[in-house]
Amino acid sequence: MTLMPDIKNVEVNSATTMLVYFSNGIIKIFDLKPLMSSFGNTRAQIKLNPEGAVLNDKISISEYDLWARGRFYGWAK
Repeated sequence: MTLMPDIKNVEVNSATTMLVYFSNGIIKIFDLKPLMSSFGNTRAQIKLNPEGAVLNDKISISEYDLWARGRFYGWAK
């Protein structure tokens, strides 16, 4: 069984995407459009928590979803 890597950092990439940096060096891009529709056109504010990330203090995104639904973006240097 493969263990999922830990999240090291998240950052807003654009108005509708964020970059997620994992402990294994992989960076994934996560699309926020489906979640942002409930906030209108406001800019995303993202905070890390032990279970993943919280978007605009209202929507929790699990560590698993960030890993499984994120698209490969690159490697951390």
